[in-house]
Amino acid sequence: MKDIFLEVLRTSLLVGILIFGIIIAKDKFLTKYSHKFNYFLAIIIIIRMLLVVSIKLNISDFINKNYTAYHRIIYNLAQYHLNSINVIDYTYIAMLIWLMGLIVTLLYYAYFQGKFYFKIRNNMTFIKDRRIVEILNNEKINFNITNNIKVEIVKGISSPAIIGILSSTIIVPDQEFSNNELKWIFRHELVHFKRKDNIIKLLMILSSSLHWFNPLIYIFREFFSEQCELSCDEAVISGSKTEDIKEYALLLVKCARYRNTLKLSMMSSQLTNKKVNITKRRIENMLNLKSRKKGMAAAAISLAVIGGSLFALNINKASAIVEENTTNTVAEKKLNQNNSDYTDRSIVVKRSSIVTLETYTYKDAPEELRKEHEENCKAINIEVKDSDVIGKFVSVIWDK
Repeated sequence: MKDIFLEVLRTSLLVGILIFGIIIAKDKFLTKYSHKFNYFLAIIIIIRMLLVVSIKLNISDFINKNYTAYHRIIYNLAQYHLNSINVIDYTYIAMLIWLMGLIVTLLYYAYFQGKFYFKIRNNMTFIKDRRIVEILNNEKINFNITNNIKVEIVKGISSPAIIGILSSTIIVPDQEFSNNELKWIFRHELVHFKRKDNIIKLLMILSSSLHWFNPLIYIFREFFSEQCELSCDEAVISGSKTEDIKEYALLLVKCARYRNTLKLSMMSSQLTNKKVNITKRRIENMLNLKSRKKGMAAAAISLAVIGGSLFALNINKASAIVEENTTNTVAEKKLNQNNSDYTDRSIVVKRSSIVTLETYTYKDAPEELRKEHEENCKAINIEVKDSDVIGKFVSVIWDK
């Protein structure tokens, strides 16, 4: 579990750097590209947030090992009895705090989601106007959608939305809408359905729960939500005339005016929300006919960079490669800190070498190591015990 926690920290740091770059670039560089590209960029960052793993590349596999043994040098590393020292494992404490935060965050989202569906069921009304179902079926045909998608009238919501992960339902406010307005509503929600946006929003919830301690995640979540809606608008009005775009924009304004007594779930995709600045920006973007770059090359580069962050160089913990003709001096110094010390001694190692660590208990150690350990313990007034661990570095010198 501790390894998973450390990998989460590493992933959060890498993702934090990417998010910081987005914060800097979103108002200048990213505005040159389509919202579809920005949304794609957000999705691959979400996926990277969930991949808390590293693909290890062992660099020793790429080194030529055609060597012959030259000679062996042995030197000692003594580790003294530490039972009397109170050592605080701060990493373990931090891991427990992270785990508790993860559980609390997931429980909060689960509770809110359950509460939302309970209120939706209690506020549904029977659809008396059959034209609503007919318009939805016509739009499904236009989108080549054969899935069964329900439509329900719900009191207390201000904006239409599509809810559900496995089975989808479009919920519509208990308000009067014209045929054209219903057409735009269903087009918007069906775009969300085809892109599986509710599933992506679920992944956003899981990733933000996993990295709940990172404040940049919450800034990124706002960016993701905004780009989700902007890219959806972009798809809905694609190829439409200016008058049709204005009609769609007026629908957003109309829904924003309604009073909302039911707060929609994060795992729902709605037509509008109560953040006036986002609604305003959506309308401005729709009426801005300036073409934007698709960003295919930028998307490929982004995918390569973010995918490359999965790889990490791995140096074997049990050995180290020392370059030829280098000189390593091992100096042992007497230190009395936390009841541990090192004994002065210098050994010069030349030529290429591989260093490995062998450990013994005092009871099973060779005689020379036992004597060395006894002298060191005597120097700092520590009682020798059979359970004491004694380390011995073995350096094998190689000659090509």
